Amino acid sequence: MIKGMIIKLYPTKAQEEMFRKSAGCARFAYNWGLELIKESYDKGVELSAIDARDKLKEVKDSGQYEWLGEISADVWRHSFQDLNTAFSRFYENLKKGMLFLEAGFPNFKKKWISETSFFHDNRKLKVKGNRVYLEKIGWVKMNDEGRLPQGNYKKDKIKISNVRIIYDNVQWSLTCGIDTVPENLKLNPNLSIGVDLGIKELAVTNIPDLTFKNINKSKEVKRLEKKHHRLSRRISRKYEKNKKGNKFIKTANIRKWEAKRRKINRRLTNIRDNHLHQATKAIIMQKPSKIVVEDLNVWACY
Repeated sequence: MIKGMIIKLYPTKAQEEMFRKSAGCARFAYNWGLELIKESYDKGVELSAIDARDKLKEVKDSGQYEWLGEISADVWRHSFQDLNTAFSRFYENLKKGMLFLEAGFPNFKKKWISETSFFHDNRKLKVKGNRVYLEKIGWVKMNDEGRLPQGNYKKDKIKISNVRIIYDNVQWSLTCGIDTVPENLKLNPNLSIGVDLGIKELAVTNIPDLTFKNINKSKEVKRLEKKHHRLSRRISRKYEKNKKGNKFIKTANIRKWEAKRRKINRRLTNIRDNHLHQATKAIIMQKPSKIVVEDLNVWACY
């Protein structure tokens, strides 16, 4: 069983600059490959994401895009693997009979919309105490609490999967998957749990007192949403005030208020995610032999 890990990082200003540069190069490589594939398709030539990766390597070796050499080569190279996965998902949806516009053709990544993240080769990791070594970045402090295996991952043959550094607009984190031995749970063969999803309540089950409230109706979430709306209106007014012609000017004051809004967004996301985790854990702890959930699209209402 692969267990997902999210570990908070505490980079220095220089390290954070390298984080942002790595994420920017990953986004550039993805968009560069997507543009090349689309141009080749318009010319009647089929080009895979792997072929696009080799093309970028040739361009880089010729002397262009020298700044790609400032970061780990695994960062921009793996972007083409992500692009290949996106196209594979798109073609699978077409085979299922989905319309072209609904199948999810890969889109270009935009700086202020797409997730700020980049890949890191798990074999090049080193962990010592509360620090992790990242290629071309150095030793970065982290809040691990002993969850990551200690040592040189290549030399000691320590295996983890899908190592990425992500930024949620507030803090940097390292995410990965660790292969763990599943717990030997003794299930109750006579217990089946049916889960009825709703709007007034998040979920209602056939077990007495095992009902989960809609967290969006809680006092704390309503307070944060109200604060978020006020900040959004304030930011909109500041943009209008600093507008020059058809161009909106982002001032230092606007950036300050947007940073506050991002923290509220992150707080709301954490509250909702935690509520879902607590609900699923409560159901699993009943040790049922079967869990039945209705197949209705109610998440838009949650």
